[in-house]
Amino acid sequence: MAFMFHLPRSLFILILLVAAPTIAHAQQNPDACPQGLEEGQEILLERGKSRFVSRFWRKGDLLVEEREQVRMGRKETVHSTFRHALLPDSRKAGGREIKISFDDPVKMIKELPFQKLWLSEMTLTMGGREVGKGVERLEYRGKKLLNIGKCHYMTWVVRAITTVRGHDPIYFTKFYSPDLGLVIKSHKINSEGSILSGVEFDKISTRPAK
Repeated sequence: MAFMFHLPRSLFILILLVAAPTIAHAQQNPDACPQGLEEGQEILLERGKSRFVSRFWRKGDLLVEEREQVRMGRKETVHSTFRHALLPDSRKAGGREIKISFDDPVKMIKELPFQKLWLSEMTLTMGGREVGKGVERLEYRGKKLLNIGKCHYMTWVVRAITTVRGHDPIYFTKFYSPDLGLVIKSHKINSEGSILSGVEFDKISTRPAK
């Protein structure tokens, strides 16, 4: 994504935080519905009509996602890591990487259905230098059953509000499957909750990790 080198650093950070889904090809295994992400396995979420695909696998305590897409005729890979699927730990695109650290323990997000709210200060760094501070807020809004093809998953409905100082808040509704340990649907919304854009998948499959 060469054009990013000409963007102001603060704008580049926000682009990474709301990086779009991917366009790629995937080999499907439609015989079973994945029930979790095992070591040595990948889960692929795909939207067949537009051939989106996101690949997820485990690396120790981290969840890893790799996306491939074409922008302005050029292939781009977006690589992300997560300590919890609702929050990125790092994101790399266009030769630049942003790392995000949270003051509050991310592991406590597992208590979100009971506590209803997770809130933390966050620090953003690039190349070892601090480039921003802000607040991440996760609000539990209930449960919803979602279908991906013939597979069915109960999800948490989570309102995620990312506020980087000096910028307007970024709002998402995320649908997190605790069984899979993945966000399987997301909507970018405005402050009133109206949907601006979204990602929904219609195929889920597994394969051995590369």
